[in-house]
Amino acid sequence: MKIAILDDYQDVFRTLKCYPRLKGHDVAVYHDSVKEPAKLALLAEDLSFEPYAMALPRNDSALRLEVNKALTQVYLGGEIDTIFAQWLGKLGRPSALLAAMYLLNSIPE
Repeated sequence: MKIAILDDYQDVFRTLKCYPRLKGHDVAVYHDSVKEPAKLALLAEDLSFEPYAMALPRNDSALRLEVNKALTQVYLGGEIDTIFAQWLGKLGRPSALLAAMYLLNSIPE
């Protein structure tokens, strides 16, 4: 069987307990690293919206609700702007689509 793991930039997949089960299969793990980060730039407009996920324990709705509440506070309280500036600020401001995503992914209190 051929298996492709895309975008494992920290090479975490190989450290999972299940990885040895793939022995004998054709596994390709792709991870790109940037040699010159100064050459990166944000596009003027986003081409698409690609949401990410966080893995949480199954059947723990109380934890999931607390995580969602915390993310809502980050999005609506403006802390997301500080986080964005710290990690991506050199690349420019967030696009209108990204700013809308912050609001759309918040939950009402």
